[in-house]
Amino acid sequence: MDDDKKRLAAVSRYVHTSLRMLKMGQTGTISCNKDYPVETIKEYVMAYAFHKRKWFKVSYDKMNQVIYAERAPPPPWDHGATEREEEEL
Repeated sequence: MDDDKKRLAAVSRYVHTSLRMLKMGQTGTISCNKDYPVETIKEYVMAYAFHKRKWFKVSYDKMNQVIYAERAPPPPWDHGATEREEEEL
């Protein structure tokens, strides 16, 4: 179990440094390698987005093994129930 926690902490630090300072419209790059595979990075970016309520458009450049995460506006379902109720009136 300790190995899993250490691995998760390492992925967390690795991704967090690329994403934490991004403003709307800016793009961060995250290199993928044997220690940090593509699927693991993508899953962590999604988890980070839900946790921090910061949304990203994620694309993968297979040739360079790089994930591009562009800071994006929130999806339509995350604007809050009160805004939707006002629009219906």
